[in-house]
Amino acid sequence: MALGPPKVFISYSHDSPEHARRVLSLAERLRKDGVDAQLDQYVSGTPPEGWPRWTLDKLDWAEFVLVVCTETYYKRFRGHEEPGKGKGADWEGQLISLVIYAENRITKFVPVLFEPRDEPFIPRPLSSHTHYVLDSEENYDNLYAFLTGQVGVVPSILGPLKPRTREAVRPLRFDVSDLSARQSALCNIPDRNRFFTGRQDVLAEIHNALTQQGQAALSGLGGVGKTQTALEYAHRHSAEYDHAFWVKAGSRESLVSGYVTIAGLLKLPELRGSTVVDGDAFGKFDGVGESDLRNGLRLEGGQWVK
Repeated sequence: MALGPPKVFISYSHDSPEHARRVLSLAERLRKDGVDAQLDQYVSGTPPEGWPRWTLDKLDWAEFVLVVCTETYYKRFRGHEEPGKGKGADWEGQLISLVIYAENRITKFVPVLFEPRDEPFIPRPLSSHTHYVLDSEENYDNLYAFLTGQVGVVPSILGPLKPRTREAVRPLRFDVSDLSARQSALCNIPDRNRFFTGRQDVLAEIHNALTQQGQAALSGLGGVGKTQTALEYAHRHSAEYDHAFWVKAGSRESLVSGYVTIAGLLKLPELRGSTVVDGDAFGKFDGVGESDLRNGLRLEGGQWVK
């Protein structure tokens, strides 16, 4: 918003006494609303410095110049009027064009219309500026807001930046990293769900947690896709691990069965003599713990995820 009253000069053509009166009424309304509007009708007679210099001084003084566009003004602005007629608008048009092209200050000159039908008579150098049709209080308020620097909406307070989870990437390796392609890889991960989609943010959070803390957990109601998300992560990041094991923890029996399966892959001595049911050691064998699996993996070597 301007610190003092906005300084506005009104450039127009004397089309008729009615038109001149309408322009004067606009100047009076602006002055009533705190805008220092000036136009030639406020001068008594001829200014001592003459009209050309007076006009040039007003253009320099003004922060904004309201250009009241009519067919007559357009002709005189372009220099198409009859010789000796409408010299004021002709002269102002030349000065406005010089200021625009020499100083690139197009926002200083504001086209205003009293009738929508006068829009084709906006001078071409001003055609890119927003114009105002003064046929309602709302449109006048829009012009007033522009002149007083009160256009637009006050922006809200700037908040802090929102941290975004970024996926950590393992440095480039040149060995064979696909679990299915490595003879030494130990893996019992179920087949991948080829219809899995989405959950990119969750997968990235899991990866960051495992990278930074060495462990991650998914929680939520049954059926929301925790198992499928974990399975997708295991397949997507299998190349980052030497071994990958899958254990169902829905019950004690499934957990023990999963550990027994892993023990079989590791060929742990504790597995000897246990009962095998459906290809898995179970029943008599109930003593394999995570520490046993870790010890077995130390013998095998490598990085693992379970």
